[in-house]
Amino acid sequence: MKRLLGFVLVVCLLATSVQESNARKAKLNKNKLTLGINVGYRLRVKYSRKKVKWKTSNKKIATVSKKGYVKTKKKGKVTITAKIGRKSLKCKVTVKAPSLKEKQITINRYEKHLLIVNYAKKIKWTSANNDIATISQKGELRGIRQGDTIITAKADKYTLTCKVKVDNDPSEQGSYIHPNTVKVRSISTPLLHGKGYAQGGAIWGSEYFFVSSKADVIVYDFNQNEVTKHFVLDQSEKHEIHCNSVCFGRKYDENDPYPLLYVNAYNSKVSPEGTCFVYRLTETEDGLTSTLVSTIRIGFTDQKLWKEEGNPLAYGNFVVNRDLGKLYVYNLNDKHHVTRFFVFDEPTENDDVDLNKEDLLSVKDLPYFPYIQDNCYKDGKIYIVSGGLYGTPPMLRIISINSMKQEKYLYLNDIGLPYEPESIDIYNNKLYLRFNIRDKIQLYELTI
Repeated sequence: MKRLLGFVLVVCLLATSVQESNARKAKLNKNKLTLGINVGYRLRVKYSRKKVKWKTSNKKIATVSKKGYVKTKKKGKVTITAKIGRKSLKCKVTVKAPSLKEKQITINRYEKHLLIVNYAKKIKWTSANNDIATISQKGELRGIRQGDTIITAKADKYTLTCKVKVDNDPSEQGSYIHPNTVKVRSISTPLLHGKGYAQGGAIWGSEYFFVSSKADVIVYDFNQNEVTKHFVLDQSEKHEIHCNSVCFGRKYDENDPYPLLYVNAYNSKVSPEGTCFVYRLTETEDGLTSTLVSTIRIGFTDQKLWKEEGNPLAYGNFVVNRDLGKLYVYNLNDKHHVTRFFVFDEPTENDDVDLNKEDLLSVKDLPYFPYIQDNCYKDGKIYIVSGGLYGTPPMLRIISINSMKQEKYLYLNDIGLPYEPESIDIYNNKLYLRFNIRDKIQLYELTI
């Protein structure tokens, strides 16, 4: 009896399924289409296995094959009909000519922007003046210098144009340092590279301390033109330092040969906060050694207010004003497109320090400095090197401490330096930039 009931139930279900299938009406997979010229599209009839006859209302605009493959020919409107017995299914096709999404645009110097041509596959791009703006064959527009030019896109016998105006970058606050006034000298030095990737550096006296991403420190003496010291930073506590910014601060003890060395922790696994490790350097029979005496954390970087105001995490860009005993921490504020400087008193405790909002002396906004590489302080000014990644040009920026404004700037490309420096510092009133070029270390001296 149970088997009989089960058989009857299966038969009923199958019958219901067949009825539902038959109840569905045949239809096209698309009733309307908008296509470009010389574009193909496959139309299909759903819910029918009967033979289909395809027809176009205008072969000059679009054709259709026996299998429903539509091929567009020129601009216009056409109807594709699928006939199944006595029933006709129709799809209205609009064929559009290529068109530029933007017919005029204003960009900044060195800014990149993607131009898009709708309803076209093969496009040939040209610029009327490559000295003002260039265009790649993928449609990537790039501003070179201030001025106006025309970008042309040729597609399917159509010629499209876009008027382009290139303005100066808003980050070009202050006066431009003319390249003719800058003397550049390449310095032949020993291999200034420890373990890991070469990062920031700092000068004390005639010695340049180069720090790698593996906390390996090479000390180069300008007077002797050779490496005189080599040591590894204390890593007794579990942390991962990045050494993107390196600078000297106050002295731990007046008898110490060097001030405290500040090294940032851009890639800290201990905390997502902005972190700086402070090292005391002492001389022993085996040479220089380092001891971690303090960890400075920007304690309010995780607070809700910080994120709401558009500040990403403090990426460890620290610089110390030894004259005034101030500590500057800065990062990019993406929401307002500025570089935000946070000013604190330099901590004097030889212990872990958390700097919070109540410790802030002031907050200043400066032009947007993408990809800050390193910085140094000298005689009331902060020198910053930035850029060099994702199309942003490498730049030198000089910030006045008194006004907290950018006083001068220089595009390093304009003096023949196409890469971003990893470190910057000053010795005998001359700037020294260190570059990583094809796994080699190169030092340049700039007289401004």
